[in-house]
Amino acid sequence: LLGGPVLGASGHPVFHRVIAWGIVVAILAGLLLSPLTRWVSRRSPELARLFRRGIPHEKLASLSDGIRNLDLSEGELKSFVALSIGEWTGTAARFAPANESFHAALSEHFRDSRSEAFNRLHAPTPALAGVLATHELHAVFPLRVGGELDETLVIPTSVIGGGYEDGEMESIRLGLDQLGAALEIRRLAAARLAAERRLSDQERLSMLGMVSASLAHELKNPLSSMKALAQTVREELHRDDPDSEHAKDLTVIVEQVDRLSEVAHEILGFARPQPDATSANVAHVVASAAYVLDHEARRRGIAIERLVNDDCGQTPGTPATWQTIVFNLMVNAVRHAPDGSTVKLRLARKDHHLTFECENAGEPLDDEVVSELFSPFVLGGKKPADPSSTGLGLALVSQRVEELGGTVGLTGEAGRIVFRVEVPVDG
Repeated sequence: LLGGPVLGASGHPVFHRVIAWGIVVAILAGLLLSPLTRWVSRRSPELARLFRRGIPHEKLASLSDGIRNLDLSEGELKSFVALSIGEWTGTAARFAPANESFHAALSEHFRDSRSEAFNRLHAPTPALAGVLATHELHAVFPLRVGGELDETLVIPTSVIGGGYEDGEMESIRLGLDQLGAALEIRRLAAARLAAERRLSDQERLSMLGMVSASLAHELKNPLSSMKALAQTVREELHRDDPDSEHAKDLTVIVEQVDRLSEVAHEILGFARPQPDATSANVAHVVASAAYVLDHEARRRGIAIERLVNDDCGQTPGTPATWQTIVFNLMVNAVRHAPDGSTVKLRLARKDHHLTFECENAGEPLDDEVVSELFSPFVLGGKKPADPSSTGLGLALVSQRVEELGGTVGLTGEAGRIVFRVEVPVDG
């Protein structure tokens, strides 16, 4: 009521009241505007741009802290950055996947290290402006890691309209530069770690080679004596009882002594290809290995089922080479098979390939474990904790199969794990 006279207004008291209520409404509107805009901004990023232009410094600082400190994978970190930029711009900002039709044109442009981000109004060429207009994109930004184009960030046109000026383009560039630097540091660290691991493994292999050389020399005479004694006892048992089970066991012992002698020399040449002039009867190797492991398997109620084609004939590779492949896969299967289950062995020859499969029950292995399984000194996807285990079994299998020109792989389904070896053969 005092507003009218103060402002020098005269006239009817109703007029004074109108001025007074107008002042009250203006004051209330001023008080409510800030919380109202915050409420609208939280619920609609698009409408938020009606009240605010530019990217606050604290938002950029928060993004920088997240890039440095969040324990995320590369994909998750990129998604975090794209989501943050989308919140700034009120759009669904994203890194463009390679299958999008405009990806090739943008990638070709950004492969030049001198090319920079641009929006539709300031596109370098009419063709690129047309690409952005066709796909309703307002701006595109390159993400470079180590100076090379890694991905392209695209910002769709906002439903509110308007451009992204007043430093927003520069803020987004700065955020992507920080992301690129963080990814480069990660990849360099990963490469260094992998190089250190390879060096460590090479040192251990070198040490293993020296130990093996000494071991092979020390075992030569004892193995020869064991073989001679076993042969003598076997001949005596066979002469007294041609069908003696003990004589058969001694035959297997003689074969395993021969295998030990050859394997000791093969470990010396772990990184050296073996000669392939000789051949082996793989069916006989499988039968021998199954016989040796049958006693250990029966103690845990595990059955060894052989689905073997005995007509596979001779196969390239020494008997010791195939002993290494077959025996290590079977030992691995028996060791990891649940009690009371069945280990299945399959051997077949078809289309100029010999295929050997070793299957045991068990839970499927994840991709990270599978990728490490054939590396030296790895046991079950991890470095072996048991000091009596070298973790070389599957690495030796992989090495020997490669020397034969074949492949070895692992497939896992619900309840079954299958190692498959495939080697080319003649005719």
